[in-house]
Amino acid sequence: MRFFLITGNRRGLGAALTHELELLGQRVRGCSRAGQQDRVDVADFEQVEAWARLILATEGPPDVLINNAATVTPLMPLWEQK
Repeated sequence: MRFFLITGNRRGLGAALTHELELLGQRVRGCSRAGQQDRVDVADFEQVEAWARLILATEGPPDVLINNAATVTPLMPLWEQK
């Protein structure tokens, strides 16, 4: 069993990856800005650093990091952005 750390795991691809990996019996921990598990804004270095320290202290180092978190500002379809 491997330990996966996934950013942006509340919706979309991150949520699907979390779900499928858990079904396969893998250990998964994730974060998102509006998460149910760990609420972390990856654009805020201090929040990320605190979360990383928490993970290392409670879970140990991850075997796999999936950096899925993203933000698009302003919020609009990609094809409408300049």
